[in-house]
Amino acid sequence: MYNIAHANLGYDGGVHVYSSYFVLLSLFLLVQYIPGIWKLFIKGETVVPQHYIPRYKTTRGKTFYITAKAIFIFLFLFVYSYYRYDMHYNKGRLKEPILPGLKNSEGFYNIKSFVLNGDSLHYSPTDSVRWHSAAFERYSTLSYKVFKPFDIRTGNGVPDGTDLFKEYELTGRAGGRVYLYYEIDSVERNLYLVDKNQKFSKQTLKKYADKDFLGLKDLYKTDARDTLGILRWHYVQTDNETIQLSGIDQYKDTIHVELTRIPQLHAPGKYWYTENKKYHY
Repeated sequence: MYNIAHANLGYDGGVHVYSSYFVLLSLFLLVQYIPGIWKLFIKGETVVPQHYIPRYKTTRGKTFYITAKAIFIFLFLFVYSYYRYDMHYNKGRLKEPILPGLKNSEGFYNIKSFVLNGDSLHYSPTDSVRWHSAAFERYSTLSYKVFKPFDIRTGNGVPDGTDLFKEYELTGRAGGRVYLYYEIDSVERNLYLVDKNQKFSKQTLKKYADKDFLGLKDLYKTDARDTLGILRWHYVQTDNETIQLSGIDQYKDTIHVELTRIPQLHAPGKYWYTENKKYHY
């Protein structure tokens, strides 16, 4: 447990307090065995383990102990297990979002072209505006990479009932990637998006908590458009490998982005090609 705790401290995983707590509990349980461990491993002496067995003066005391132990095991093993199962698989309170993403879009994308306010921007590894790459997840998250720092989320990505507020994807990241939650209007081919990297107020977190689907299209016509920072981007899927996005971003700039999917190969030792570049998997 100590190895886990100090690794979390070293890598700043956001769970060092929690893991250190278990180290302290482990030390508390270990205290009574320290003399025997010292004799066995340091002095090389034979040690007979002494296990504590409670003695009950009355039958009532023993009955109370067994009953309390059985209730504890039942509550922790069965009731709590069902509660966790229901929370994860029925209510969707997972660390990862559960709302399905845009159909046939899952994958990692190169940025073929990026037009900002009518001007075409060429790729640069130090560009803080032009997207370097993008990814559509199987769930309703679109992320893109830029050369720009962001505040680090130090939470543990705890489960949340609302996909918009789930931070598991961006927890511990120092910057460079923007995460957008989106909902789809397949009729008009629009994506309604909200920047997940922003810090929401307590009132906003409380107001939209425990909602699997926020209805961003309707909220876009209300004051929530400014409160949440709702964006509307038109999308065009010309084929299964290309997606075009156009609209106004969170910085009030007009953008038009063309994404080309990078093919995935699952066989090791193979090569794949994209934009005249050779990559080894």
